[in-house]
Amino acid sequence: MDYRTLDGVATDTKWAEKPCFLSADHARMPHMADFGHLKNSKKDVVTYTFWGVVGEPKLLVRHAGESNKPFFNEKLRRAEHLQKRKAKVNVELIRDNRERDRELFPKYIITGWEDVFDAKGVPVTFSKDDCKSFLDALDDDEFDGLREFCGDAVNFRDIADGASAAGNSPTV
Repeated sequence: MDYRTLDGVATDTKWAEKPCFLSADHARMPHMADFGHLKNSKKDVVTYTFWGVVGEPKLLVRHAGESNKPFFNEKLRRAEHLQKRKAKVNVELIRDNRERDRELFPKYIITGWEDVFDAKGVPVTFSKDDCKSFLDALDDDEFDGLREFCGDAVNFRDIADGASAAGNSPTV
């Protein structure tokens, strides 16, 4: 009778003082679980639509999190600075953080857009400066919706069945 386990340690008490190891045959065992389906492929850029804004402008955005190293490093520098200042969390700090994100998003998060028009109805070609102006013109709740969407890594994955998790659908 074989008293060895997959980790190579004997389970019978008479073998307990001397662990034994499995041979190379254990690598050829017939069933090893495959969890490859749990790894979702990630998208670098997805589309975010402002459903509540006239013309329903669409921004091409990157993840606003750890997978976006330049953005994440900027956020960490800011957090470190605030920690050194021993800043208290209050309404002013939240507003300052939102305004800082309005500066960082055109630089690190937003890569382009569609259906963006100026006040005269003329299509606007994407630029970082115009993007900053666009974000400044948004109500705080609209911009916060964009921040939440971009901060959620799930929006940048393909779901296992091939459908996209991204594409912020309007609620009915």
